[in-house]
Amino acid sequence: MSDSAPPITQVWPAVSEAFPHAAPNAMDDLNSLSDAALSAELQHLRNEMVVLRREYAGLVAPGNKDVNASVGPGIFSSDGRSALKHAMGEWLPRTSGYIRFRQYANRYAPRLAGHSGAMREDPVRVDATERWKWIQRGLNEGISSVAARRAIVVLATILALLGQWLLATRPALVRLPIGVTQKLGPVWPDLAPALLAMMLFAIAMVLFGLGATRILRDPLVTWMDREVAAENSPASRLTWWSAGIGMLIWTYVIIRLAASSHEPVLARWYSAAIFLMLFGAIWAERKRIRAWRLPVASRPRVVLLLEIAYVIAAVGIFFWLSTFDLAHWRYANIDDEHAFYAVARDIANGADVNIFTQEGVYGYHPMLSSYFVGLQMRLLGDDIVAFKAATVVPAALALLLVYLLARTLFGPRVAVISLGLLTPAHCLLAFAHAGYYHLEAMFYASGALLFFVLGARYQSAT
Repeated sequence: MSDSAPPITQVWPAVSEAFPHAAPNAMDDLNSLSDAALSAELQHLRNEMVVLRREYAGLVAPGNKDVNASVGPGIFSSDGRSALKHAMGEWLPRTSGYIRFRQYANRYAPRLAGHSGAMREDPVRVDATERWKWIQRGLNEGISSVAARRAIVVLATILALLGQWLLATRPALVRLPIGVTQKLGPVWPDLAPALLAMMLFAIAMVLFGLGATRILRDPLVTWMDREVAAENSPASRLTWWSAGIGMLIWTYVIIRLAASSHEPVLARWYSAAIFLMLFGAIWAERKRIRAWRLPVASRPRVVLLLEIAYVIAAVGIFFWLSTFDLAHWRYANIDDEHAFYAVARDIANGADVNIFTQEGVYGYHPMLSSYFVGLQMRLLGDDIVAFKAATVVPAALALLLVYLLARTLFGPRVAVISLGLLTPAHCLLAFAHAGYYHLEAMFYASGALLFFVLGARYQSAT
């Protein structure tokens, strides 16, 4: 066991708050315990909850006698143990209802009880049934408040989309006085739709900030999830063989590149080495990967399906916004990106290039970037539209990585907000129309940061 569980000094206030309404008869047991006995009971509960979490994750069979025997007997009754689990805030969040209860119970119950916080100071005086009614009232009030804030966020999103539509279509229904249009027209064509869109963007940002910052976050990964992940079995022989062979092949390729000129077969060997090393790492982390989905699996299925649909729709909308007008004359050929297109087109048509060289387009762009685009153009075509669509793919995948990163760090609501802000971002859309390779940096950076966060959070050695 790791020592990352909450100390008793942090758990005690929650314990004294939870016992009266969850198990009133257990207060005598609690008061009669010494600090050492309470420490032993908390450790027992900690062990028991980790076992339950491992069963919930599918890492062990339910009711495993060997595993359950390691937990040992407890001091409290089942009611008392259940109360302590709730007090520690680590009980399995099987439904969002318990999550809401944990968020709003302490916030609303004292005020609705009419005791000005007296319940928190002396919770024994409050009847359990009466207290639960107050908590239910506070829960309903909290849900309605969050629903209103969500509505504000939705309204802000609609206004932002309306502004985006005005910029894209520039309808003639929106007009300004002729004098103003003549003075500013040469500087800013279609002035009226643009000004109205800016106003809508400003209002949307204000509403979005008011609504989004007040929505409570979902619970993050708990110490119990990290405990489950840390109980990973040692690396198997398959892991060592796969990673070892991949490392040997990689070393051989590096030596050959340093000693001689480029050979086409080295690219294949290099790809095989990367695949073997990645497979070994993934196989070694398979239990941590399963533990990573614990916070996701605890959400209601309908909510989870809506979340998946939202992510797919957002990525699809970004790709469409980046490609639907690439055939327009404005984006047919901008400045010097034709050299990027020419190299990628040659690769798509079968040209042999050295993917290891840094002397690609204009002598300083990595050739591997052009190679990835050229591979996609073999499927999409070799015209300028297919070329620019291929450069958008890394950015679209980066949106997914940013979503996963935000979800891992801050929960699904922050992730949804982050994806909603990035999808219509004009800076990304502008680069997507230009035909440069700069957007792929976002994919690599967000992916590296995501894996770093996951490794640090779940105490991974790889």
